[in-house]
Amino acid sequence: MTEETKQPTEATEQPTETPESPEQETVEEPTEAAPEPEGEQPSEEVGSRVEIEDAPSAGVNAIDLPDGDEEFSDAMLEQAYDASLANIQEGEVVRGTVLAITDEGVLVDIGYKSEGFIELAEFGRDEEGKPRVHVGDEMDVYLVRLEDQDGLVVLSKEIADQRRIWEDIADAYENGLPVKGQATRRIKGGLRVEIGTMYAFLPASQIDIRPVQDLDAFLNRDLEMRVIKLNRRRRNIVLSRRVLLEEQRESMRDDLLKTLEVGQTRKGVVKNITQFGAFIDLGGLDGLLHKTDMSWGRVGHPSEVVERDQDIEVMVLNINKETGKVSLGLKQLTRDPWEGIGDRYPVTNDVKGRVVNIVEYGAFI
Repeated sequence: MTEETKQPTEATEQPTETPESPEQETVEEPTEAAPEPEGEQPSEEVGSRVEIEDAPSAGVNAIDLPDGDEEFSDAMLEQAYDASLANIQEGEVVRGTVLAITDEGVLVDIGYKSEGFIELAEFGRDEEGKPRVHVGDEMDVYLVRLEDQDGLVVLSKEIADQRRIWEDIADAYENGLPVKGQATRRIKGGLRVEIGTMYAFLPASQIDIRPVQDLDAFLNRDLEMRVIKLNRRRRNIVLSRRVLLEEQRESMRDDLLKTLEVGQTRKGVVKNITQFGAFIDLGGLDGLLHKTDMSWGRVGHPSEVVERDQDIEVMVLNINKETGKVSLGLKQLTRDPWEGIGDRYPVTNDVKGRVVNIVEYGAFI
């Protein structure tokens, strides 16, 4: 067989050219066999489709779409979109930013597909009657419900604040730290104290070291207290100011005992009066001023000489550093009337006096 006769055979063995794939056919320009109607411009759908097919699979918003030519439904697109949003659940506290303020409430962005809504009443108003919130403010909010009938996420700032404050109070209780609050109301057995948006109970016996006669004197005062009881289930908080005062007093007491000496003159305040004397606060330590040491003369009741909350100067008569007991004297600051009595009233001299007491066996002049 000659070389010329082989060539046709080789040509017949060549594989026939396959038609172009459907994908390539979709981008071909329209042929003259199917001209566009006169007066109409060529459609841009073809060019738009090419741009989508040539774009990365991640898309502009980094949403994962099906790879290749796989078609995706609206549900798949919504699922991919939801996956790109913040993963939040009802009952969580999340961070949000105020987007807008209306007459009804505040719109907050929490990174979810819908804005969150908080009632305007939760923010209160300032002295000018304006809401205490501004566009751009960042805050912690509590997610009440993911969507209401209007498609908005229902949020609460008050609940978020209460949770945060409760966590702070619980931390203070566990670590023995003080908390600050304001006594706002007198209730049965004590005072109601507000710690942020939380209510707590301060028993009357825990207000001060000594019994408090007038609870109203502590109203509207900022107090530092310690949490002595915490019931998480009932949200019950019991406070004590007395515990902190006793701790401070104990520290001052130790320092005072180191410098206190018999014969010193000290300033104090009358804190309590009894039948047998008065207790004087020396600044961290109470000393007893017995009624026999109040005056050189006869004292029927200590209230005849001193009164509560009176500033007084006394002399230190005795100190027991083991028990911390201190005896004080008031008459010792004055001259003893029996000193030099013989020189002032010589024997056999006639003197005048006043009868102060009469008994069966005589009279006191």
